[in-house]
Amino acid sequence: MFKFLEIKYLAIQWADKETVFKLEESNDKLTIQQTDDNVIYGGGTVQTVTYPKVHHYLGFSFEGEVSHTPYFELSNGKREYLVCLKSPKNNKTWWIQNSGWDKKNKRYYSELYRTVGKLSLVVQNRSLEIENNDLEFTVKELEHYLSDFKNDLWLLILDTNNPAKAKISKEVPNIFQEDVLEVFKNFIDVSIDLIRNPNMFLSERQNLLPIKKVKPIPRTFRELIQKPNRKYATSRDFYESYNTAENRYIHYCVSKTLYLLQNLDRLANNQVKSYQQKIDDTNEWKDELLNQEVNIIDKDVYQSEIDTIKEQLKNIVVRFEQLKIYIEPNENPTTRDLSHFDFNIRPGTKLNNENGFFINELNGVGRDKFKEVYGADTIRFKIHDNAFASIDLSKISYYLNFAGFLTQNRSQKPLYDNNGNYVETKVNDIFIFHKITWIDFDINNIYEYTNLANKLKEIEARKVELEEKAWTEPLTYREKQELKKKLQY
Repeated sequence: MFKFLEIKYLAIQWADKETVFKLEESNDKLTIQQTDDNVIYGGGTVQTVTYPKVHHYLGFSFEGEVSHTPYFELSNGKREYLVCLKSPKNNKTWWIQNSGWDKKNKRYYSELYRTVGKLSLVVQNRSLEIENNDLEFTVKELEHYLSDFKNDLWLLILDTNNPAKAKISKEVPNIFQEDVLEVFKNFIDVSIDLIRNPNMFLSERQNLLPIKKVKPIPRTFRELIQKPNRKYATSRDFYESYNTAENRYIHYCVSKTLYLLQNLDRLANNQVKSYQQKIDDTNEWKDELLNQEVNIIDKDVYQSEIDTIKEQLKNIVVRFEQLKIYIEPNENPTTRDLSHFDFNIRPGTKLNNENGFFINELNGVGRDKFKEVYGADTIRFKIHDNAFASIDLSKISYYLNFAGFLTQNRSQKPLYDNNGNYVETKVNDIFIFHKITWIDFDINNIYEYTNLANKLKEIEARKVELEEKAWTEPLTYREKQELKKKLQY
C-alpha cells in the first residue's frame, strides 16, 4: 500500500522530455491537513500558493508501490495524468503535474504555478484536495468574492429599477413580482401533470420470451430447428419509450426553469441574510448612539491636520523668502538720473489696473498724519521693475523694508461742494520704482503666516488636552439632541 512520503516545491531543469538534468527540492515539506484517520494513505487537504519565486513545480513523492498513474480530476470530467521523474541527485521518484511539454524551453507546463483554485489529486482511489492560494487571498476568500459577485450580478440583472444596465432589446419584468411568481407556480403545476402522464410510444425490439408468447421472426424458426424443445425463443417484443420530442422539450424547459429557480432561491436567501445583517448593524449602531456619552476624536486625523498646517507654513515661508532681495545701490547708466531711497512701509490695498499699492504707513508715520508730515493726502508706490512685474507686494500686509531707484510725482486736485464752492485740494504723491534694490521683512509680520501659525498653536494646545482625556470629550447638550434626532429618522 502506498502512502505520501513528501510533498515539496521543486526546481527542475530538463535535458529532454524524458531526462532530468537538475532537480532541487525546497527545504520545507508541505503539511497535509487531516480529514480522516488514514491521512498518510491519501485523503486530506494541502495548502499551496501560486507563483513561487524559485521552485515552480509542486512534487509528490510516495512510499510503496503505486498501481496506477496518479491524476488530477478536471472540472470537465477528464483526467490530467501526472508525469514521473527521478532526481539525478538521490534517485528519488517524484510526480509532477503535466499540462503539456514546451519544446522550445524544455520544460513541462504546470497550471498549479499560476492558477488559483481547488484541485483533486487521485492516487489509487484515494483523493487529496489541493487548495492553491494566492499570496494576497485564499481559495475560500476567492470563492466568497465570486459568490458575492454572482449574487450582485443576479440582482443587477433582475432589478429593473437599477440605473446600471446593459443594452437590452426590451424591458425585463421584476422577477419577484407576484404575477411573475404566479407564472412560475402555474408552470410547476402543469409540469407535474405532464410528468405524471408523459407522452409515450411503443418501440419494437427483439427479445427472448417464453415459447407460448413468441411472435416469430425468421430467427425464431432457425432456433426451433436447432432445438425444437426450447422453452424460450427470440421474438418480436415491444417496450414503452419516452424519448419523444415533446418529452425532450419539456425536460429542457423544466431543467432551465429549475436552474433559474435555484439561483433565485439562493439570491433570496442571500438577500434575507443581507437585510438581516443591515438590521443588526443598524440596531447595534442605535444602541451605541443611545449609550454614547463622549465623542471619540480620531488622533490620526487630528495629527494629519497638524501636519498639513505645518506644510502650509513651510510653503508660505519659502514663497515669501523668495521675495527678499538686497542689491548694492550702485549707479549705472539706467539709474543715473534716478534718486535712491529706502523706506519702512506698511502696504495697503493694490492699485487698480497697475502693479503697485497704496501706503498705509511710511517711516513710522500713519496715513492720518501724511498731510501734516509729508504734505500729501495719499502716497502710492508703483512698480515698474520688470523683475517684479507679476508679484503682488500688497499681500505683505505688515511692515517691510523697501528701497530702490525711483522718480516722484505729485498731483493736486481741487475739490468743490455741490454749490461749486472750493473746499480743499487733494494732494497725491506717487513713487515710481524703476529698480528695486531692497525688500526685507519679518515673516511674523505676514498676515497669511501669522493666521496659520496662531491656528497651529491652538490645535497643538488642544491636542495636549485631548491626550490627557484619552482622545475623548463629553457630548454637549446640543450634540445629544442631534443624536436623538438621528435616531428618530
